[in-house]
Amino acid sequence: MDTNTTFRLSLWTDVPAQPGTTNNYSHPGQLLCSSLFYPPQAVGTSLARYNYRLDVSNVFERFYDPDIPGTGGFIGTDTQIWRYDFYPREACWRQTGTPSAPRTYWLSLSANTVNVDQNLFGWKTSTNHWNDDGVWGHTNNFPPGDWKDLRDPRNGKSLDLSFALRSFPVVGVNKDIRNTTTQNATGIEIVVAGIHEVTWHYDDSPPWPNFSVTYAGGNTVLRWTGKVVPPGAGAASVSHVGFEMGGTAITYVSLSWLSATGIIGPAIQVGHHSWNNGATLVLNNELMPTPVTVLGGSVEFYEDPVGLDQMVLGGNRNPLATYPLDIQPGAIIPGCTMRIPIRQPLPPRARYAMYMIQLGDEQGLAATLDFIQLPLDMAIQPVVTGLNVGQGMLSLRWPTMPDRAYRIQGSTDLRSSFFDIFTEIMGDGSEMDMDVPLLGSQGFYRILLDPE
Repeated sequence: MDTNTTFRLSLWTDVPAQPGTTNNYSHPGQLLCSSLFYPPQAVGTSLARYNYRLDVSNVFERFYDPDIPGTGGFIGTDTQIWRYDFYPREACWRQTGTPSAPRTYWLSLSANTVNVDQNLFGWKTSTNHWNDDGVWGHTNNFPPGDWKDLRDPRNGKSLDLSFALRSFPVVGVNKDIRNTTTQNATGIEIVVAGIHEVTWHYDDSPPWPNFSVTYAGGNTVLRWTGKVVPPGAGAASVSHVGFEMGGTAITYVSLSWLSATGIIGPAIQVGHHSWNNGATLVLNNELMPTPVTVLGGSVEFYEDPVGLDQMVLGGNRNPLATYPLDIQPGAIIPGCTMRIPIRQPLPPRARYAMYMIQLGDEQGLAATLDFIQLPLDMAIQPVVTGLNVGQGMLSLRWPTMPDRAYRIQGSTDLRSSFFDIFTEIMGDGSEMDMDVPLLGSQGFYRILLDPE
């Protein structure tokens, strides 16, 4: 396996099959979006990186090279199947089909290995089949213009390629933090409560040489190391780091400056979450042994989450609306909670809120400039992903968010109101299955996210 492979993931329109012609299978048409993904260890301020892990081991499978005629294309053997996760973020990745006007898209993936002669990459074929064949093409003149359908040369059986699409809300943090200790720092460590999938990280400029994500004691540990940040009040004493992860809120366990011998002191930080669908921002001084000063801030609203690379001063952002935060300059959080009401109403299409907050130490000296992005309830409405009708019962499946409550409602006639079937269903971050009774000859069901 080549651990330095870069991948190009692309989204395409569909050219439908035209039976009776040479184009009797569908294939990609117009290129809509293309993103290059780097390996997790790649050094850079804000690269798009993929994650990978071993998915299945102790299997026996062969590769098929469709460039070689007949069964001569069966090459090599494989005992491991690896899973690769990509997190495309550009606006062109948005899919615009609807239930009443569906659209078909194509995904393509190309691997660029460091040593072409020794390292090959194959895409797992799928037992699930939809529409017609998968296709393959050559990328020496990208985009490919020679798409061919993919079939098993032994029996002509149509082959599809294996992938899964997931959609989930994200939270993001980018921060300028000052080394307020008395020692040179050679690293920064942020510990977040819970096990989270880190989809992106921001590594300062010039970048920290090393970044790692580990899990310990049920927490997610993010660590930047490999350069020196001196203490003091100058620009050299500030580092800008950040991360994005799946979820709806962030609970810090600790945020620390590191040296070669371990933790040398905390970085000034408060906990934060939105409440009542973004109507209130809550700040908690639960990490610092001393009071924290809030020097000011603002909130921006977006339909889609802002990229980490734009959650900086002077970032290229186009918010639906920007409101100042109602904070008295120099307000102190002495070790408790501050609630900040947000101007209402929110913009109609708002699904994410990004808060920019300047924090200071006990004396009011600027220490941390926080960019915090949180999803509003509109971004995490439940979506039914599966259903199954049984004897007198209907099984519903939907993805849940940890610590959020759901209810299932039903109705026998859409002209009448819905009534509660189950309430106070607590989510845990996994997909949940619930059996509900069938409501007679016809029934309508919905799943609601209860207000926080």
